[in-house]
Amino acid sequence: MRSVLFLVSGGGGNLKFIHQAMTSGIINDVRLGVIGDRVCGALEYAENNNFFNKKVKYSRDESDELLLAIDQFSPDVIVTNFHKILGLDIVDLYRDKMINLHYSLLPAFSGFIGVKPIEEARNRGCKYIGPTCHRVSEEVDAGYILSQYAFSTPELFSDAVMQMFRTGCLVLLSGIEQTIGESFQRNTGGQEIDPYIGWRMGKFSDIFWDKLRNL
Repeated sequence: MRSVLFLVSGGGGNLKFIHQAMTSGIINDVRLGVIGDRVCGALEYAENNNFFNKKVKYSRDESDELLLAIDQFSPDVIVTNFHKILGLDIVDLYRDKMINLHYSLLPAFSGFIGVKPIEEARNRGCKYIGPTCHRVSEEVDAGYILSQYAFSTPELFSDAVMQMFRTGCLVLLSGIEQTIGESFQRNTGGQEIDPYIGWRMGKFSDIFWDKLRNL
């Protein structure tokens, strides 16, 4: 069983995706953990679903609590969703395990957070947008790219955000699988999710996405 740790500050959409994929039997052999730097929806979700969770005080000058919590969970991969830049001590210690999801086709629109890259791409008339999963490095949004997915820019901003979230979840899953060096097996038929975006969106039904949106 592999251990996936999320560092969180917000609602935890990607965390919920991985957990719901587990509970739906789409992926298995995963142990989830959550470390939050503040009270937030992702930390509350972890508490409500009874998997490892810790709230820590963290700044680039005060990293002891975070380091202790990470060591306690002993992750195989760390998904960085803190709303702050991690210090070099953290990056150096876990650089082979830390990945991040960004809502642009990096290196375009690096440095922006949340849906801001989508807004910037639309304002500049980009015909294609998409998410990127990359390794965390000293420079923001500049680490080695593990996975990307491009799609035609939707006319409506709300549609762009929805499609970015869905494809971003899949790109993140690919990045997790590449980091741990294996795919998560389906429980049925011995099939596996292609770690290089070879899967079909049909593996995740509209019912699945609707349930996820309402969590």
